[in-house]
Amino acid sequence: FLEKHDKGRKLENKRASNEEAVQLIISNSPEKLSLGLLKVMIMIVMFNSIVWGQFTEKWSVEQSVSEKGILFIDLNADGTSEVFKFLGNGMTVYDGAQDYSIVWQLNIPSHEYISLWQIYDLDQDGNKEAIVINYTTTEPASMKISSYPIYGETATWSSAEYSGTFNYIEVSDMDADNSLELIFGRNVWNPADSTYTSHLHILDGTTGAVEWSLSDINGYLIGPYVGDVDNDQMNDILFNLYDFSNGVSSLFVYGNTGNTVQSSPDRKVISNSFTLKPLYPNPFNPSTTIPILLESVTDVDLQFYNSLGQLVYQMNYAQLAPGNHELKWRGVDYTGHKLPSGLYHCRITTDMGMSSRPIVLLK
Repeated sequence: FLEKHDKGRKLENKRASNEEAVQLIISNSPEKLSLGLLKVMIMIVMFNSIVWGQFTEKWSVEQSVSEKGILFIDLNADGTSEVFKFLGNGMTVYDGAQDYSIVWQLNIPSHEYISLWQIYDLDQDGNKEAIVINYTTTEPASMKISSYPIYGETATWSSAEYSGTFNYIEVSDMDADNSLELIFGRNVWNPADSTYTSHLHILDGTTGAVEWSLSDINGYLIGPYVGDVDNDQMNDILFNLYDFSNGVSSLFVYGNTGNTVQSSPDRKVISNSFTLKPLYPNPFNPSTTIPILLESVTDVDLQFYNSLGQLVYQMNYAQLAPGNHELKWRGVDYTGHKLPSGLYHCRITTDMGMSSRPIVLLK
């Protein structure tokens, strides 16, 4: 009873104190009262803006579970990237500045997948073209590169149909003629001995004609990358190669010597003190094994990239002991959701260096 009585007395005191505060405010001049109410109202508005007033839904569209929308490229040079959606061999582009209307659709049924690489003014006429890659990952894998006018449904030119999967594309002036070339690599899987044969090509950016090729290289090619390595005012080609026959990774530099591109005589060969063996099964579903051989204690960072070069999953291992290790990947992203079918790249980084291998997820 005493405890309840004490709580009631405290409540009465608090109520009286509040009433005194109200009387004090009322007894002030109207100007002071108005100013006090104004401050309170401003604080309430600010609080509501911070907590509840930031974002509202602007637009949504139903899509397949395999589709993903991304902000990718500003196609119409209005300063805003358009919303791109890719599903299999189809692409849809929405323009947020035009009430999210569909401004471009492209479907190429000849291949399993479509990828928009980037846009360039290939023929230097002030109008940009889109480099589109069509590819099939089901063996025998194949690919083709095409140039499309922005919003166009018919290709300006298309390359030949190539076997294998593409690795990377660079666009640059390779022969100092003020026109652009496409430089790309591709890898062909040899199921008989679980190895790769790689190829390198240069295409004329205006016509798609082949200007130079390096074919049937033993190993898996990563690259190419373009830059003036030796400061001779001519672009050089760099690419990495993993030779399955001897387990050696090499970095190559090729330079323009007039009408031909030749190998640098001083190629650098880097021997890894770890080995990333062929992943199995490959293609895989639902999981694959990544076997590695370490010669010393090291941290291991395992990353998986999709065909657009986007990091989709990563695993870290601290201080793995020397010897053979078998790591697992279930073909999922960071959220644990299954990734769509397609080509992915597994990249392993250790204290001794880096190596990578392609992997195909099939459903």
